[in-house]
Amino acid sequence: MVALQGRASFVWAFIVAGGCGSVGSSNVSDASACQPVTLAAPTCNNLQNVASPIHAVLHSGTGVPGAPPGALTDGIYRATALDGYRGAADTEVRDTVAVTQGGTVILWASQVFDTSTGAATTHVGNVTELAAPVADNYELSCGSVPFAPFQVMLTSADGFTTFTQPPVNGEPIFQETFTLADCAPGD
Repeated sequence: MVALQGRASFVWAFIVAGGCGSVGSSNVSDASACQPVTLAAPTCNNLQNVASPIHAVLHSGTGVPGAPPGALTDGIYRATALDGYRGAADTEVRDTVAVTQGGTVILWASQVFDTSTGAATTHVGNVTELAAPVADNYELSCGSVPFAPFQVMLTSADGFTTFTQPPVNGEPIFQETFTLADCAPGD
């Protein structure tokens, strides 16, 4: 958990999902949940966390799978898989993100659970894509997030995968996969 909190984090935030369909369901029934808004610090956004908790799958060794970067499609996504490498801590997360502004800004609502103590940490924040030549790389622009900076990789029509980029070689790396929810901003 210390490794997660000590990083210039990947936006993980938790905001109560009231009126947004059941937590973890694939149906986001309230249109307001599909229209998150960027707000001034320290609030950063009003995204509702509608994801179910997912437990990290920990991998031994230092190898991390690589893949080419890809472009993001605006929409609301839920985390559906989390993999940890290079000594990553046993972690569970509940993450919802809103990809906005043509994939250049990501709003984050997250809850991170320390599986050894049961403690939960709430994070709300926004990340912004860096300009070329480091496009597809995102860094914190508001609030707090657990894993950042990161790079977007492995995009598909209904989701994407991110990889954290630790500042010091040998630090833990997390790979998180997100799947498109049943709504997009503007629904």
